[in-house]
Amino acid sequence: MKHLTVDILSAAPRSISDDDLCSTCARCDYRPGDTSRCAEGWPTSSDASEYVLQCPSFAKAEHEAAITEELRILGFGMAPEAVKLGYGPIIELFEGTADQAKAKFQGQDVVLVTGAALAGSDDQFEFAVMGRLVDDALSQGVRS
Repeated sequence: MKHLTVDILSAAPRSISDDDLCSTCARCDYRPGDTSRCAEGWPTSSDASEYVLQCPSFAKAEHEAAITEELRILGFGMAPEAVKLGYGPIIELFEGTADQAKAKFQGQDVVLVTGAALAGSDDQFEFAVMGRLVDDALSQGVRS
């Protein structure tokens, strides 16, 4: 029997797993290995193990939600989405804040995929930089 709890009022950060529903929600500031925050105050139904089963505010995180002009920064675990968009393989790893990544890569035809938070930091991450694949060679991994 599943035990459901509804945590509507709590806005405190919490640790969530990468396979938790919240980790793929556009309203979640998901930080792997750290505590995450929900813009809606965690209006979720969880099982006894604290895994989120449903959420009335769930909004699938779309890669377009993170587009900043021409530069796309995808969330954690979204490398397969980058490949679907025609990017890959990883051409560089970059460590820093999202603002530093934007400053360095703005105007380049790349996609950044957010990786793990750097130890001891709330705003610094490792980013995988993926270059554009040639349209005819998507399955072969050839960059333009």
